[in-house]
Amino acid sequence: MSVPIKRSLRVPFTAFLLSVVFSTAVFSNLYVLSLGFIGDDYLILSDVQKRGVVWFGGWLENSGLYRPLVILSFWMNLWFSGTNPFGYHLTNLILHGLNGGILFLLLLRISKHFGLQDDEKSAWGGRIISFLLAVAFLFHPANVHNVAWISGRTDLLCAFFFFLSLLFFERYLTEGKHIDKYVSLGFFACSLASKETAVTLPLIAGGMMVGIELFGRNSGKPIARIIYDSAKRTIGYFVLLFVYAGFRLVVIDVKEPTLDWSTVGLRDLLVLAAKPFFLILTPFSPMDAYALLQGESPHLTLLTILLVCFLALLIVRLDSWKTMQGILFAACMIFLSTLPFYATGIQTQRLMYLPIGIAILAIVPVVLMIWKAIRIVLFAACILLCGYVFLHATFWQQNSEGWKQASALEADLVEQITSRLDNHETPILVLTYPQRVDQVLIFWALPFRLHYAVHKSFGRMENVTTGIFVVGSDFETLGKKVWYDLTGIDSSVVTLGTSHPYEHLMVDQKGKDLHEGLPIFLYEGQMVSNETLEATIRRLGGTTRPQEWEVRIKDQALFHNAQVFIFQDGEMKRIR
Repeated sequence: MSVPIKRSLRVPFTAFLLSVVFSTAVFSNLYVLSLGFIGDDYLILSDVQKRGVVWFGGWLENSGLYRPLVILSFWMNLWFSGTNPFGYHLTNLILHGLNGGILFLLLLRISKHFGLQDDEKSAWGGRIISFLLAVAFLFHPANVHNVAWISGRTDLLCAFFFFLSLLFFERYLTEGKHIDKYVSLGFFACSLASKETAVTLPLIAGGMMVGIELFGRNSGKPIARIIYDSAKRTIGYFVLLFVYAGFRLVVIDVKEPTLDWSTVGLRDLLVLAAKPFFLILTPFSPMDAYALLQGESPHLTLLTILLVCFLALLIVRLDSWKTMQGILFAACMIFLSTLPFYATGIQTQRLMYLPIGIAILAIVPVVLMIWKAIRIVLFAACILLCGYVFLHATFWQQNSEGWKQASALEADLVEQITSRLDNHETPILVLTYPQRVDQVLIFWALPFRLHYAVHKSFGRMENVTTGIFVVGSDFETLGKKVWYDLTGIDSSVVTLGTSHPYEHLMVDQKGKDLHEGLPIFLYEGQMVSNETLEATIRRLGGTTRPQEWEVRIKDQALFHNAQVFIFQDGEMKRIR
């Protein structure tokens, strides 16, 4: 009778850990409920309010993105919450908690294939390890951006359906019920309708099956047979992906900008290849990643060397060939999860939500090999994972503070602009303005933000024109070292620059000379055309990002009749 009693404890304990995962995600991010809209939120919600739910069209007007389920979720928020940001943030928060819970259940099921459910001791160990890995996902600093930023829901919703699809695919592999496969395919379709990064699911599902067969307790099949079985089991996913691609070509005829590979040198290619691994496996920001990859950060370089030494010791301590296979498998899975980002060249923390979850799944074989090899099993594994979670939580807190600061700063700067306007109908030219600090957005869609401030509704002020924006690395110094030469202002010429080594002035107008030579991680697609301003780079400083501009106003009639603002000394100043 004792065995059934012990087994009966497993379900309550699992339910307890699941509730802790969800609660951790929710209560650690409660601060987001006090944040307002920020950045792209105004642009996206204005489009949803104007066009409604678009099933046969782009994510935004003239966009090459297809995300109808995200639009539907925003439309429902608009219906229930209107212009109150609370409901939007609550939805993001709940999605993040659900994603952590689903990932925990998936990790738990995968652990069974490694013999961690055969007896009571190993079953408890499997639950603890799955719990810690799920919490590591929840506290990854990169995931702050998707939870705090309402527009980050694209990744949250995509990951929600992606993880559910993998969960039911694993059930199909284990129990052989075809209904589970059909449910998995349905969730895959929903994930594709949320964000394009879901195209990697067939590869990830196949890779998950290969990992289970290769490293699980029933391993022993030839690798060629494992790959063949994996391809056979996932053929339906590739068929669905093919149908999705054809549907997109018919419904959307706008092509999203991609990276011009002819401009990518060997050094840039190495940075492009290494950066996603750095952003996913460490808690550091893109600025830290760039500093490390360029050899400009000695402490991060030392940390990397120590990590490599630690991995080398693991390989010596464990079964070398099996461990190397596990590491190579994890690297391949992470690479596959980030394939869409190599096409565009856009690799930032806010895009790594789904790849981070996949990386957590991919490292399971290596973690469990360590768990089994070290004799002080549970204690050593817990110490290792708790340290990893604590490190992530520390940087997670820093990123959280960044979004709080950004929300407060944006509200303050908008108040400064609106309070200094003579009227709302005269043209408004915001010559310079802050756009983001590292990965935290501020003014990404200023004409939409000002419309919200003036009219208390979503929309766009057509009389607002924007010029050069400041990209900073610290809220405390943002814009305080930007200088202006206004002596030529009567001739419609303004010269400006910044003496801050990690602060840069960018422009929102299209021009082929603007992106040549820029660091690879700043390739954000094509820049939006702005016919009012004509800017030319006078010199390139530091890491070849523009730090000094000579601005010649093309539309002089607009300039001389406009209310002109600049961002200087941390505030918006009106100069005309």
